[in-house]
Amino acid sequence: MDSARGGIQSFGDRMNEVGNGFTSVGKALMPITVGVGALCVTSAKTALEFLALKQQASIAFKTLLGGAQQAEQFLGDLYGFAFTTPFGYDQYLKASQQLIAMGVSAKDAIPYLQGIRDAAVGAGGGVEQMERLSYAFGKMASRGKITMEELNLVLEAGIPATKILANEYGVTTDELAG
Repeated sequence: MDSARGGIQSFGDRMNEVGNGFTSVGKALMPITVGVGALCVTSAKTALEFLALKQQASIAFKTLLGGAQQAEQFLGDLYGFAFTTPFGYDQYLKASQQLIAMGVSAKDAIPYLQGIRDAAVGAGGGVEQMERLSYAFGKMASRGKITMEELNLVLEAGIPATKILANEYGVTTDELAG
């Protein structure tokens, strides 16, 4: 009986050691578990923000383009374009909304954005330059002409607009300014 009691006691001690080992592993894994949980919460929040952004854009572009079908087509094209570029979809939404609201047609908006993106990246700029250029080109489109105000916005974005225009017209920058 003592031998059985000793065997049971020994078995109990070993099981206690195994339990303590699992507790130690659990404590060691706790920071990883918390990190994974935080990542899941952040991912869910980002997904909800994107869905809200998409819904707002859909409403705005339905109004700008005259219907749900036109809006969905444009937003799908815009998403495909944004996916291949260094800027985010949200930045292109804002820029295209501004361009279209200022008179650029939906079919011309993405080509405008391609040029704006190329100019901003070529000048070593980022989102701020893209926003500035979108505003400037939108104003030019709405007025149907280039004023010094828009030209200055383009120059401030780091684009040598006067040189580009002078080359286009076959004159010097001094002749263009004069």
